[in-house]
Amino acid sequence: MKVLISGAGIAGTTLAYWLKHQGFESTIVEAAPKLRTGGYIIDFWGAGFEIAERMGIIPEIMKRGDRIREVKVVNERGHRIAGFPVEAFSQIAQGRYVSLARGDLAASIFGTIEHDVEAIFGDSVDRIEQTESCLLASFKRTGVRYFDLLIGADGLHSRTRQPVFGPQSRFEKYLGFKVAAFELAG
Repeated sequence: MKVLISGAGIAGTTLAYWLKHQGFESTIVEAAPKLRTGGYIIDFWGAGFEIAERMGIIPEIMKRGDRIREVKVVNERGHRIAGFPVEAFSQIAQGRYVSLARGDLAASIFGTIEHDVEAIFGDSVDRIEQTESCLLASFKRTGVRYFDLLIGADGLHSRTRQPVFGPQSRFEKYLGFKVAAFELAG
């Protein structure tokens, strides 16, 4: 079975890993010209840690990750007004806890499949047509290919959902919150 996975983030690369181990032929298509770097920091522990252990990528994740000591809330002058130590989370997880950027986790997973799975970077699914025997995926750059299954793992502003379900504005509802993130050296 030929499976097209739209998105080379954590979900897409993990799916490709497990499909490969079940004998499926996977192709990942990613709109970005290469694997994305950075991204929000995630706390990695629990079930995710166990799955990564089964995948054999814990040493790579630990190498890329950071041991955060404290979370601080600061005011407009940079003075600490609240916070908490993170050591309690590590103790609860029995040391099986690390913080790392989403891009670093996806890269760790991709490193285990990059020679076994076709990856098309700098392209995306433009049109989808279901026939009786297969799915025809028209790519913006690389033409038309056939697959047995298409899985959209391309995140919040999915290019895969739009041709299937319509514009994002039909499903998106602003909840009144904004989030900002930034990266600091060290």
